[in-house]
Amino acid sequence: MHYTRILALVGGVIAAIALFLKSASSDAGEVLTQLSQADDAFPAGFDNIWTAIYDDKSWAAILLVIAVIVAVALVLMPPVRAALQRIPAAGVALAGIVALAVSVIAMMDAMDSVSTLNDGFELVFAGGLTPEQYTASIGFGWYLLVGGSLLIAVAGLIGAFTSDDS
Repeated sequence: MHYTRILALVGGVIAAIALFLKSASSDAGEVLTQLSQADDAFPAGFDNIWTAIYDDKSWAAILLVIAVIVAVALVLMPPVRAALQRIPAAGVALAGIVALAVSVIAMMDAMDSVSTLNDGFELVFAGGLTPEQYTASIGFGWYLLVGGSLLIAVAGLIGAFTSDDS
């Protein structure tokens, strides 16, 4: 079925785009740069999602990209025979599940990092070093990454279970 191929391809594109979006955002702006100069515990800014994953766990970032590339390659592979359609679909499902697992774990790690940063903002405000209490949050790209990976996995599973075996 072609709709599963389209769904997986859209998921791959969404996941690829998400890797280049900012990993977090904060209302601190210029203050964040000043805090970073005063204390290394504060970041000077926020990297994109690819860099955030790669800096933390390079193997996970590489595995994520390979999984998305494999899924897209399997989707773009022309059909050979109807009886063999479950094999690429199962491969897409497996690649999507791997991408989903890596992206969810990386997103949870990003949430922990942002929580730690918010605790730091709270301490700085309580110490009277900033005029207001700033906050940080994970970027929307994390949700896109998880959503794109989920689309790949779901499309692969649907394709594997609905392929024609005749």
